[in-house]
Amino acid sequence: MDMKRDHYEDLQIFKSKAILIWSVALLIFLFTLPTYIPTYYIFLFNLMLVHVIIAVGLNILVGYYSGKPVRCHYASVISGPIL
Repeated sequence: MDMKRDHYEDLQIFKSKAILIWSVALLIFLFTLPTYIPTYYIFLFNLMLVHVIIAVGLNILVGYYSGKPVRCHYASVISGPIL
């Protein structure tokens, strides 16, 4: 391990300017993507993101092979579309 490295060098998100430029280009493309694709695909993408958020929340709540599931989380997921 190289102990002569600077702390701020370890905190860098982008290691080079090329990675920064490509990341900015990708973000610009993603922000303008809804103008290129039909609204049905935007709806499907939003629906997938909602299910991902529910799954991640349930995974955090239950834990990995530990903990008991809280029934309120199930009730909120089930009653969401009804309300």
